[in-house]
Amino acid sequence: MAAVSHTSTIQSAASQKAWDHEGEVQLHRGRSVLNVTSARFRVAQKRWLRTVSEKDIVSDVSVSVKSGETLAIMGPSGAGKTTFLDLLTMEGSGGVRNGCVDINGEPLTPELFRRCCSYVPQHDKGWAFLTCRETLRFAADFFHSGSRAEKAERVEELLRSMGLESCADTKVGSELVKGLSGGQRRRLSLAVAMMKDPLVLFLDEITSGLDAASAASITNFLQQLARSKDVIIVCTIHQPSAKVFAGFDNLLLLTGGRAAFSGKVKDAAGFFSSLGCQIPEHENPADFLLDSVNADFTDKARVEEVIEAWREARPMDKVRSGSFMFEKLDLGRKFRCWCAEVAVLFRRSATLALRDPTVYLSRIVAFMMACSFFAVVYVKSRNRNQSQVNSRFWLLLWHMGVPCQFSMAAALGQNIELASVRSEVKAGMYRVSSYLAAQHLIQLPFIFVLALSVIGVSGYGIANWDPAGFWQILLVEALLLFSFECAAQFFGVASRHPLLGMFNVVNFWFASFLFAGFLVPEDDVPMPFRLFATVSPIKWASKAATYAEFSGTVFEGAVLDEADPRGFSCGTVECYGRTGLQVLHTLKSTTIKHLATEDELLSDCAMLLAIAAAFRLMYFAATWLRCRSGEAVKPPAAPSTAQGLKGKEPEV
Repeated sequence: MAAVSHTSTIQSAASQKAWDHEGEVQLHRGRSVLNVTSARFRVAQKRWLRTVSEKDIVSDVSVSVKSGETLAIMGPSGAGKTTFLDLLTMEGSGGVRNGCVDINGEPLTPELFRRCCSYVPQHDKGWAFLTCRETLRFAADFFHSGSRAEKAERVEELLRSMGLESCADTKVGSELVKGLSGGQRRRLSLAVAMMKDPLVLFLDEITSGLDAASAASITNFLQQLARSKDVIIVCTIHQPSAKVFAGFDNLLLLTGGRAAFSGKVKDAAGFFSSLGCQIPEHENPADFLLDSVNADFTDKARVEEVIEAWREARPMDKVRSGSFMFEKLDLGRKFRCWCAEVAVLFRRSATLALRDPTVYLSRIVAFMMACSFFAVVYVKSRNRNQSQVNSRFWLLLWHMGVPCQFSMAAALGQNIELASVRSEVKAGMYRVSSYLAAQHLIQLPFIFVLALSVIGVSGYGIANWDPAGFWQILLVEALLLFSFECAAQFFGVASRHPLLGMFNVVNFWFASFLFAGFLVPEDDVPMPFRLFATVSPIKWASKAATYAEFSGTVFEGAVLDEADPRGFSCGTVECYGRTGLQVLHTLKSTTIKHLATEDELLSDCAMLLAIAAAFRLMYFAATWLRCRSGEAVKPPAAPSTAQGLKGKEPEV
């Protein structure tokens, strides 16, 4: 579904006037106008947690762009380009944002951004194992509610217009997976953004990492795209070539967070010439402009003169929201049915889970190999006799502990995936809750497949475990893996850097293993650390699995003996018991005190579920917080000119 109805066009009345730099009256018959007036981004500078001063990263910047035009935001390093774009797209955090930002007179809020704007970050965040066509098909499922044929037609149209027909069935790829080239990925990101049919398209460093020819091609393509689709395209760009620079309609030149020029690209040379800065005939105009306002390598007083000259001229002040009269934006686009969103996300997640080996398939193979290795090392424990009781117990523990460590892969994958999910949620593709529900549904069956790969070959094929306890151990192993999966996903989204999330998973695993009860008895653990014993998934899983494996079997080397207080006797030094319950009682009374001699499967599984649910809720909360729309620009305390003139016809 289109983000904004095509019927929401600007009235073609004589009162629709915009003033150019010479004061001439112009008519704008496009879909939209983006106005930014006196934008400011201020951060507090702190020392020892106390605010000692404030600093403006962006100060008093104004710009106006009409649909069908492109705007290049340029400036030397540290000029505030990215900060200004973050201010418009509500990215980043911290600081106070002030000014007036509106589209067709409507203040730009997170809700308006979700419905009318698209944002393409510097680094493309596509789904590596989906093809171009599949990526656009899923985007069409989210953005459009038409028939399947209509969606397919829209997909093919974008593939043609973006020049992606030759690679339509090629996987997107990533740094580790071969796929599209850098330019093709960038065009695919643009195609996904255009699937929404936005009014404004924001791009961050659109030519970054591309060669000169590709950069010029992308810039020319953007200009054609802006005119053919009647959209506003705003992008930051660093050190463009002369050909790339000439491909933009408007320029916002920043230095030190302040505007040194804001207007038509063709007017920039005239403005600097009026200040005595004539652009040499054979020099790249972009390089000349950047050098002229670079205070690090140019006389600072001269840079200040340029800024002051532009501040005094301020031709952009003549172009405000009140200078245009628009029909009210159609903000009627709603999310699709929640169940429909979940269904589409479930299909995509299932496709990725089956294609991406790092998600589940690699762990299935790793679990089988690692557990089979331990089963071979403890191969003598196949024999149920007194000397193999401890070996049998420890083999069971390794089947619990080793696979849980591999949940680090979930933390890494979730951290990387969140970047794409956050971008799609902010673009209004779907709700966060839909994504979380679909992921939960796809995860549950795979957890049982992972559990089966842990115990199937090694436990019941090599180690000769008791078949009567298969279903109980499968359930316990699945809940154990699920609890660590939930913890890993929480650590993955709670940490900005993926390595931090993986380190937290290792720490959680170590604490769970150490305080599970078989290394250090819980009663011997100092009080502050006993909480780890309570929330240790390995503790509850090992207790339940040991009971399921030991309780219904008989161990050789011991005989029932009513004369012996223990109820059994042996002819060897190692003597644990004849029945499985006797063995469990002996282990509990000697070295492994957390074991149970009665069936506590339900309570143990309930504890595992409670631990998993706690981490799951924290994961949901952390994901929701990370996917929240950013902070919008707040209007100044006094009514702005744009607000006061909104809907009024300007005087000529």
